[in-house]
Amino acid sequence: MAGEWNFTSGKWNEDSTDKGIQTTKDHRFYAISAEFPEFSNKDKTLVFQFSVKHERKLDCGGGHMKLLSGDIDQKKFGGDIP
Repeated sequence: MAGEWNFTSGKWNEDSTDKGIQTTKDHRFYAISAEFPEFSNKDKTLVFQFSVKHERKLDCGGGHMKLLSGDIDQKKFGGDIP
């Protein structure tokens, strides 16, 4: 059901070593997760961001990120994770 990712510099990037993830097929849902070490931002602002570059004409689309606790099973990660 979910699409697969491609690791590429994209169509318009002049630096071929500057790569990121890219969706490979239209009309698919995509999900990806990464684990990182535990941290605390107590008394500090947390900034969590991502950028998107659309290389194809989209009929619809959107994206969001989820910052989850460490008890999530990444093998079951998907859109229904709260």
